[in-house]
Amino acid sequence: MLFCYMCGNATEHGKGFVFSRPDGVPYWLLMKFKTPFFYEADGKICEGRAGELLLNSPGTPLVHGAPEKFDGGFCNDWIYFSGDEADKIVKELEIPVNRAFSAERYPEISDVIERISKESNDRTANASYMSCGLLYLMLAGLGRAIAQNAYSDASSGAFADVKRAHDEMLRNCGRAWTLSDMAELSGYSVSRFCALYKKLYGASPVDDLIKARIDRARYLLLAGEHNVSETAELCGFSSLHYFSSAFKKFTGYPP
Repeated sequence: MLFCYMCGNATEHGKGFVFSRPDGVPYWLLMKFKTPFFYEADGKICEGRAGELLLNSPGTPLVHGAPEKFDGGFCNDWIYFSGDEADKIVKELEIPVNRAFSAERYPEISDVIERISKESNDRTANASYMSCGLLYLMLAGLGRAIAQNAYSDASSGAFADVKRAHDEMLRNCGRAWTLSDMAELSGYSVSRFCALYKKLYGASPVDDLIKARIDRARYLLLAGEHNVSETAELCGFSSLHYFSSAFKKFTGYPP
């Protein structure tokens, strides 16, 4: 589960105030700034813009405040959270850590933090479960917004080329594809193709190909028209052992 320790909305800090915790804290700290701000990362002072977010990992030195050139303090929404799945979720969703980032496609985050604060303060029935669910929603929303930003940034021109290779590969997933074959369809080098593919689809082309093959294999096996060996061959697997291993990895059970 995920747990909220403290949170606040539109908290105002006076001019000259600097939040400083040199030893960090044992929780994740997510902040959305409503004003310009500065923060410390790897011993360097960096500047962030109003509307940007900052996610600090547990134990990371925390230093942030308003830039000197900004006539005023700073204002932000903030939430401390933790839990046995927190590290894994942040990593899987590829949320930037210890550096400012934008999530313009997820303006609702302030409302979600406010709802978590209300649940934490009211302490009504099942408040901890509601807070936990809202924390998952908050992180999932951030992950989606970041992925959509990457998708949008990469889609100008490159999208059509990579999508062409992606669609052809999935339509003919039983073919003995190589990365060179896929990259050739897109018109890019293998390394460039793989980087763009990952940015657009959030997975490697090989992982997507294997998943498509497993999905097709599940359909064929459930239809009952082919045995396991025939299914493996029809879905492009070079050996029965490899097919069985991949099938169990993706589904949790053998074919």
